[in-house]
Formats: sequence, C-alpha cells, structure tokens
Amino acid sequence: MEISQTWKDLSNNIAETPGLTLLIGASDTGKTTLAKYLINEWISRGLKVAFLDGDAGQSTLGPPGALAMRVYHSKIQDLEIPQFSDDVLLFFIGSFTPVGHLLHRIVGVQALVKKAEAQRPDLILVDTTGLVFGGAGGFLCHIFIGTAGKK
Repeated sequence: MEISQTWKDLSNNIAETPGLTLLIGASDTGKTTLAKYLINEWISRGLKVAFLDGDAGQSTLGPPGALAMRVYHSKIQDLEIPQFSDDVLLFFIGSFTPVGHLLHRIVGVQALVKKAEAQRPDLILVDTTGLVFGGAGGFLCHIFIGTAGKK
C-alpha cells in the first residue's frame, strides 16, 4: 500500500504532541487502516502506544459487542485479538450498534482511556465507531471530542 504524504504528516504531527488522539469518521472510511499505520510508525520511533478499539460493531482488537484496549511495544501485522491474551483489556457493551447504547460506549471509552493512561504510554489512539451522522452521531462525536480535550 502506498502511504500518502498526508498520513505521514499526520503521524509526525501527532507524535510531536503526546496525548490522546481520536479517529472520527463514517464507517468504512479507513479509520482502522490509518490506526494500524500510525501505531506501526510510532512504534518504529520507539514510542509506547495504547490503542483503544471503540467500535464494538466492527471490532478489530476485541470480540464483537465489546470495546478493547491494548498497549503496543512492537510492530503489528494485524489488529486482531490474540487468543487468550492477558494484555487486552475489555469493556463489555453487549450490542453492536451505538444507537440506544451511547452512555455505555462513552463510559467504556473513558474507562479504557483511564486504564491506558495508567500504563503511561507516549500516545493513546482511539478508533471510534462509524456513527457520525444524525442526532445520535452528532451527539456522540461532540461527547468524544469534549472528552479528548480533558485530562
């Protein structure tokens, strides 16, 4: 895959400002692909990266219906949960769709971010759900963005 200069610039800009980064966008727009690229780039620089899979409907790190978080120290080939892995923390939602479960998702993301912070990573990357349109999507984006600005 050819990596665009935009992705390279984004990786550099985020790496220069440690903290929490949210990937927000509609479903199937490349958020998880971008996350994998960013994690690998930051790991190659010697950074410790916490990745939070905030999409219980299209899970890449945990089982469907759950949010998941893992701290990475080495490059990744894929973002799949290792079977019986001790290093993946889960927050069970029990639903694939955020609609009707917004509070659970917000609480789950906040709880996993706190767990990530306790492991003292250089960067925390959150891959959010694809719900960005409509009343529920707008509300969820507003809450996520408001949460990201607070420590």
